[in-house]
Amino acid sequence: MTTSTWKNALGWLCAILLFLGFGMAGLPKLLGAAVWMQKFAHWGYSPWFVYAIGAIELAGAVLVLFPKRRGWAD
Repeated sequence: MTTSTWKNALGWLCAILLFLGFGMAGLPKLLGAAVWMQKFAHWGYSPWFVYAIGAIELAGAVLVLFPKRRGWAD
C-alpha cells in the first residue's frame, strides 16, 4: 500500500470513530433520556436545550462522514 492509501484509510478510520462518538453522545439527548434532562436542569438549562444539543451533535456526526463537509463539523 502506498502512503497516500494509508493516509486515506487512517482518515476514514478517524471519521468513523468520530461519527460513532458524536452519535453515541447525541442520540440519547435527542431522544430525551431522563438522565440528560436532569443534568441539564441541574445546570440551569431549559429542557429544549437538551434536544438542541443532541441535534447539533448528530449533525456533526453525519457531517464528519462527508469529506467535503468535514470542516463544518469541527
